[in-house]
Amino acid sequence: MNSYGVLIQASPEEILMAAEPSELNIIELGSWENISDVVVVLPEIKDVDLAVEKLKLWKVKFFVGNTYNVAKRLVEASIKFFPNQSFIVRVLCFWKNIDLKYVDLMVEQMANSSYDFVTGPIDFNITMCADIASIEKINEIADFEGDSPLINRARFNPFGFMDVNNQKYKVCYLEPAPKYSSEKVKQVLSSKRNHPENEFFGRDYAGSRYHFLIDYIPTGVKVLDIACGSGIGTNLISQKASFVLGCDYDSEYIKIAQDRFGHSEKMQFLRADGQSFLWEEGGFFDVIVSLHTLEHVPDDKKMLLALRNNLKDGGLLILEVPLLSNRPLGQPINPYHIKEYGFLEVHQLVEEFGFSIVRKIGCSRGFTTDANSARDAIQVHAVKL
Repeated sequence: MNSYGVLIQASPEEILMAAEPSELNIIELGSWENISDVVVVLPEIKDVDLAVEKLKLWKVKFFVGNTYNVAKRLVEASIKFFPNQSFIVRVLCFWKNIDLKYVDLMVEQMANSSYDFVTGPIDFNITMCADIASIEKINEIADFEGDSPLINRARFNPFGFMDVNNQKYKVCYLEPAPKYSSEKVKQVLSSKRNHPENEFFGRDYAGSRYHFLIDYIPTGVKVLDIACGSGIGTNLISQKASFVLGCDYDSEYIKIAQDRFGHSEKMQFLRADGQSFLWEEGGFFDVIVSLHTLEHVPDDKKMLLALRNNLKDGGLLILEVPLLSNRPLGQPINPYHIKEYGFLEVHQLVEEFGFSIVRKIGCSRGFTTDANSARDAIQVHAVKL
């Protein structure tokens, strides 16, 4: 097959955290026989100059472009470095276990077909392949006009947008996709992984997960945002709530949140363990938001009980957890996840603790979709009985 170039999407912090390029996927990709070259693509944000200096020391090619319009950034980088390539091959820098033989097949499919986008099947862990899309289609997304959460998220993650809009775009979910043996699974999981749990940037704009759920939060209610991180989502919730408490186990996150948002009288931040936290006498909150928290705690049932005890009768729980990808591992590759869930398992667990599910929303790369089409997460809205 013909060789192809790869764009490695990264944030400055991801580059600065790595002591050497082997801690990311730069070396593996650059040495693969069918990859002609790799280019690290960075957003123009704080510390990007420091990241660029590091890449220069590593003798790695780089491109710095539009901060939140990732589609535009990737198109411009591709045109500059791979002018004869009609499609973009994109990976994230911390995807350390990419199946490059499978990626070769994906590129071959893209090069010899009329598909707009080639990716792994819905049950395949996309951190172990690549996203391959027509430059023409990515450029169309880059030129989307408007400022809605959906448009902002589309420009920020054009591949995810095409994934959930597969009736509009010609998408190939390439089969057969790999399914590893137990020996290969052990080998992959024993290798050193660089997998950040949180986005280093990309939440502080009008396309975050919180922007998609804010419409489900009534005006004037009291809200608990558990695992609030640096408080960006908590601050957004405060625009509708009469009071919002942001809690996180990480004291560093709480300090950042307090420094940035702690001046608001109707917003507080507190370090707490979600498995045991109880605010005041209990039953205080009208709404609890828990996005990607349950998978981190040793006892998810204990945490669900704690969430229930903090919620008023008839109160709303908005819970989002990651779905377990069946292929190629059938186990979580994210070292921060104690477990990941099956769709029915989430349903049964929530109902076991006295909640009635009123809404199920699928999540694919930060986009909402039909629950049955969810790639990587499921969000349930449940009322306390």
